[in-house]
Amino acid sequence: MVQDLTSDIVISNNQRAFAEGLGIAVPDFPAIEALIEKIEDSLGQNTMLEQSRWFVMSVLCHANRYAWDSINDSDIDTEKQNEIAANYIATDDIIQSLRTVLKEDRCKFTLLRFAKSRNLEKRTLSTTTKAFKQAKSLLKELGLINFTKAAARKNSEDQKDYKVKKPQTKSDNKSKAEKDKDSLVHRRAARRGYFEDDFLNFLNPQQESEKQTGLSSQMSDQEFEELDAKIDILAESAFVNWPSVQSEDRTSLLVGLAAGGIMFAVVIWLFI
Repeated sequence: MVQDLTSDIVISNNQRAFAEGLGIAVPDFPAIEALIEKIEDSLGQNTMLEQSRWFVMSVLCHANRYAWDSINDSDIDTEKQNEIAANYIATDDIIQSLRTVLKEDRCKFTLLRFAKSRNLEKRTLSTTTKAFKQAKSLLKELGLINFTKAAARKNSEDQKDYKVKKPQTKSDNKSKAEKDKDSLVHRRAARRGYFEDDFLNFLNPQQESEKQTGLSSQMSDQEFEELDAKIDILAESAFVNWPSVQSEDRTSLLVGLAAGGIMFAVVIWLFI
C-alpha cells in the first residue's frame, strides 16, 4: 500500500493538495498547526464531516489493501464518500472517538495508515480504537470491504517479496548443498582409501612382509636378544606345564615311530 509516501514530513502531500483545493496559499502557513486551523476555518460546519470522510476512506484503503496515494484514487465519488462519512458520525460517541484519534494535526485531512500500535510521525493509528472498529464495521455492512480480494492482494505482495528474496535464498541453499556434497565426497574418499589399502595388502602380502621386515631391521641387537630370551622362557614354561601323562604319551609315540621307521628301512634293504 503506497499511502502518502511523504508521511514523515510534517505537512503531507494530501494536506497540501487539499488546502490548495480550498484556495489556501500553503506557503503562507509553514507550520502545520496554522495550516490545519486555516483549513478548518475554511470548512466551517463541514469540518467534522470532512475529517470523517478522510478517516473512513483511509480505513477502506487499509481493509482492502488498496495502493492509494490519496482518497481521490478511490472509485467511490465524492458525493458517495460524504454520504458514508455522514452515516459514520451519526452518533455522538463516534464523533467523540473520532476527535480523540484525530487530535494530532498530522492525522487530519490526509490518508492514514493503521497498525496494532500507533506512530504519529508516520501517520499510523491503532486498529484497536472504537473509531477504527466502527468504521470497518460500517464499510463491511455496505459491502465495500472485500476480504477475498484483500487476501489475494496480500498473497500477491508476499509473492513479490519472495521473488525479491528468492535469488539470495537459492544461492545460500546452493552453497550449502555444495558444502554437503564436498563433505560427502571426502567421507567416501576416506572410506574408499581405507578399504583399498586393506585390499592391496591382502593381494600383495610380500609388500606387507617387507614392511614388517623393514620394521624388524630397525631393531637393535640388544632388542633382538631380549626378544629371543623372552621366547625361550615362554617355550620352557609351556614345556614344563605339560601334564606328565601327555609327556609319556608323546615319548611312546616317538619311540613307536622310530621303530617303525627302522623296520621299514630293513625291509627295503632286503628286497634291494
